[in-house]
Amino acid sequence: MKKVFIGLLFLFLHIKINGIDLLPVFVGYILIYQGVRQERECPSGKTTCYIAVAGAIVTGLLWLWGILGGDFPLPVGMVFQLLITYRLVLWVEELTVGGKRVTRFRQSWYVLTAGVLLSLLLGLLKSALSLVTELVGLGAAVYYIYNYYRIWKDREGNGSQNVSQP
Repeated sequence: MKKVFIGLLFLFLHIKINGIDLLPVFVGYILIYQGVRQERECPSGKTTCYIAVAGAIVTGLLWLWGILGGDFPLPVGMVFQLLITYRLVLWVEELTVGGKRVTRFRQSWYVLTAGVLLSLLLGLLKSALSLVTELVGLGAAVYYIYNYYRIWKDREGNGSQNVSQP
């Protein structure tokens, strides 16, 4: 689960120098793939792995295109981001036994989706709201990652496959 956590950081944190992202998103998908693959008993893991591989290929090509000076106007990366984060919610629900943390994690995905879509819509305005859009998206991502982190630490602390803590 640690690799998935680090992969999520790559998905949502963007540090750019001269237009080049130092934390490329495709690395996040590779880490998520490796983390999910370690939990072999989970049936939804296989589909999540396929999506992670597709996300790594697509975002890797977009990253390379960006280095070469290209710009891709469609939010393809956002679609993969929302898809993989939803699949992770399903994956966590299969790995753990209910509880408030798992419910909160699912709810955090709804907040993430609203934050990402709101950020995209406000970003289209290209106005003084650009800082607000970044903060909305970042806040939603932090909330999602935090909830995943709590589930990961609960699983690690219990030393078992089930988490039933509130």
